[in-house]
Amino acid sequence: MILSQSLKVKKDLEKENRGGFLRRSFRRSKSVDRLTKETEAFNRSQQSPSHSQKPAYIRVEQRPPGFLRPVALMGLFCDAVRDRLAKDSPGLFELVPPEVEMPTSKEEGDTKDPVNVKLIHTLMDKRKHCLMIISPRAIQFLSSTTLYPIVIYLSPGSKLVIKTLRSQLAPGFNKRSAYMYEEAQNFERLHRRLFTATVTYTSDGSWFPLLKDTINRIQNQ
Repeated sequence: MILSQSLKVKKDLEKENRGGFLRRSFRRSKSVDRLTKETEAFNRSQQSPSHSQKPAYIRVEQRPPGFLRPVALMGLFCDAVRDRLAKDSPGLFELVPPEVEMPTSKEEGDTKDPVNVKLIHTLMDKRKHCLMIISPRAIQFLSSTTLYPIVIYLSPGSKLVIKTLRSQLAPGFNKRSAYMYEEAQNFERLHRRLFTATVTYTSDGSWFPLLKDTINRIQNQ
């Protein structure tokens, strides 16, 4: 009698444990299903953003400036090159008078600008490039304004090229080619940071159309 009651109690405990295990498994299964549904809903919301969200990027359009930027030439024979540009394309280039660069003052507290910006604006109203030959100090000042000057450095290719160009552009210049070449290299090393572009002289004259193309390319950037 006692043995049969013990067997019955054991069976009841097994049923209860099995039922508890099934209930716990059911609850765990429901929790996993709910978590899975929430994850899928979050992924769908990320893939299909609402119209109220901001776009990932804004399209930017590159346009050329609304004015012709002034051009400053630096390097050997730059005055002769300036005159040749103005003569070759008078409808595109305008010579700036030397007084565009203001004289420096040694007085303390002098706050005058080194460049007559008003004069440059007057010439720019003609829809032409202002051609200038000014000092590195003046170029540095202009680069800090909204005029955005195009600074072209005319670099000597070699001593032989300098000798050839001197006979063409500055026949009255009697300095030695070696000295001029060395001076040009020193100038380039000191003021390279001011250059927008560099055009190298060549004996065959191909540097001149390259110079015009370079100015046009930078203007349209």
